[in-house]
Amino acid sequence: MPDPSSGALTVGAEQPSRDALVLEAGGELLRPLVGLMLAHGVKYGPLTELLKHLMVDVARENVPGASQARAVSRISVATGIHRKEVKRLLEAPAGEGRLAKRSLAAEVFTRWLTDPRYSDAAGRPRELPRQATLEELFFDLTEGEGAQAADAERVAHAAQIVEEPAG
Repeated sequence: MPDPSSGALTVGAEQPSRDALVLEAGGELLRPLVGLMLAHGVKYGPLTELLKHLMVDVARENVPGASQARAVSRISVATGIHRKEVKRLLEAPAGEGRLAKRSLAAEVFTRWLTDPRYSDAAGRPRELPRQATLEELFFDLTEGEGAQAADAERVAHAAQIVEEPAG
């Protein structure tokens, strides 16, 4: 298929569908946003959850006054999202699950890579000791400026899970 932005559409060549053009334009609009999200550690799962919420929210605006059951069916048809999933998304409290937090490991790894307090003189992340408990490795990372008590609780919980013998 010819690139519509090149202006090189030839007579007789198959024209891209309107849907294909809208999807291509949407991809170009999303590209910088996806780059921003990746730079901030947003993973595929939370991003798709956010996109599903947005699609359902916008589709819901197009079926005002419809009963819940009818709205779910219409939204499902409009978005291609399964009815059970549409119902779950409609019943979720506002904001719940839309921006899922990163895992503890991802959060610690990101801080280790990006926080200047954990960098060597050349700006590279400092080496971590091979033998240490989770508390020893992560305590400094979670107790930094602006850290919340919840961070320390999450570390303690993660350490407890890792250190429990497999049963």
